[in-house]
Amino acid sequence: MARTRPCTLPYDVICIIVDELKGDKSDLASCSLVCRDWLQPSQSRLFRDVDIEPIHQEADLFDFSDFTDFIASESSNHICRYIQRLTLRSAYYIPKGQPQAWVSLQFLSGLLVQLPALRNLELDYLNFAKDEHAVALLRPRRALDSLVIHAAKHCSIDEFDILNVISLFVDISKLHILWNKWEYFDADAPDSDEAPRPPQMHGPVRIRELYVSDVKIPFLSCIAREIEKSGFVETALDTVTIGLAGYRAKFNNLVPFFRVAGPCIRRLRLNTMVRSSDVGFQELEALTVLPLEACINLESLILVLDDDPWIRRYYLSTTFQAYLELLSRCVRLGLKRLIFYLSIPNDALATLDWAAMDRVASSIKSLQICRMNVLRMNESLQAFEEFLPELRGAGKLRAEWSMTDWSDTPF
Repeated sequence: MARTRPCTLPYDVICIIVDELKGDKSDLASCSLVCRDWLQPSQSRLFRDVDIEPIHQEADLFDFSDFTDFIASESSNHICRYIQRLTLRSAYYIPKGQPQAWVSLQFLSGLLVQLPALRNLELDYLNFAKDEHAVALLRPRRALDSLVIHAAKHCSIDEFDILNVISLFVDISKLHILWNKWEYFDADAPDSDEAPRPPQMHGPVRIRELYVSDVKIPFLSCIAREIEKSGFVETALDTVTIGLAGYRAKFNNLVPFFRVAGPCIRRLRLNTMVRSSDVGFQELEALTVLPLEACINLESLILVLDDDPWIRRYYLSTTFQAYLELLSRCVRLGLKRLIFYLSIPNDALATLDWAAMDRVASSIKSLQICRMNVLRMNESLQAFEEFLPELRGAGKLRAEWSMTDWSDTPF
């Protein structure tokens, strides 16, 4: 029988080859079987990004016990060292009466111990078990590059759960929270007779970038209170992205957050209407309550005019006037970059008071560039530039096509 020739390629060359597979799971699995030298570089990329959905059913719930058993087994010890990005997800829509996917703080704390290389964690549409005694399990606390939490209407999750999860970490470079529950908010609803216990974080957390979209109303107020109490965020948080659904109460609840976190915000994205949300179209002028003047170190500002079939031109005009008022408060700030994210047809934009916007933006002496990121590809860029002739004449205006969602628009 002929003797199998050993692999003679240098390790660096093998790594280059498997990197060219661009994360193709099937090809990476095949490469891991070539020979012993190919096993480690192939598996390290095969298990770098793991996406798990629960398959174990117990009574009326799904859990992740199969995954937990796998990473706890001796045969998977080397694989656990490769996992850098983990997504735990359930279905976005689960019919009433169907099994739900649940996680607990104890489960998440155990994952951090088992996965030493984990840098990115995403929790999609999960229910959280209510275990107030689980706070004792928050050691050791870890650092993450990104933490993403998606909540859907069927999810049993509140600000307590979110703050408890955040408390598992001591440093989060990017914290993204997307509520997506589409719940109508009744501003006139009577208060409960039972005073709610104020949510809190269990230890200081350094957050560098915060992205919240259509978040449950009390959440940012809780974050503001914790920021003020810990004082940690003043040297960390510098990028904030906020998407709202047009409720006055949501704008009002942003006020304490901006007053506390404002001095450390250097880059801000603001979208008063999140796409595909069909609720809350009321009182957008309440956006002017935001104390943008508290952002004394603000350098870059992105204002979003987002198109949606539910949005009428009245709300577009109201939003634009609110943005105009907010921008006027930036005249004395050191704003350097102003970006408009536009996904609205040119004819609709032409009805807005761009002459006033041009005057206000031109009066900001520190402004270096005004960029118009246009999402629609069937429009002329020159037509958009004509909205701001004074800035264009000063050589500060640039229009360009945008290939990203508003929340990813570069500063």
